[in-house]
Amino acid sequence: MPARRPRLPNYCLHKPSGLAYVRDQGKVRYLGRHGSDESWEAYSQFVDEWRSRRTNATFPEATQKR
Repeated sequence: MPARRPRLPNYCLHKPSGLAYVRDQGKVRYLGRHGSDESWEAYSQFVDEWRSRRTNATFPEATQKR
């Protein structure tokens, strides 16, 4: 059985406060007002960081200098 691929954390709404958030590895990161350009930009930055972390973890030799 092949290993499961990690799923990209979702952009979510915290209803009581109206803030956007993303949950990654059990931690919540608030991004700003839900639906705002600021929150989508923060989410885009988070996704870039998340993908680079996953790539480096999957292929550690890619980060090592030769």
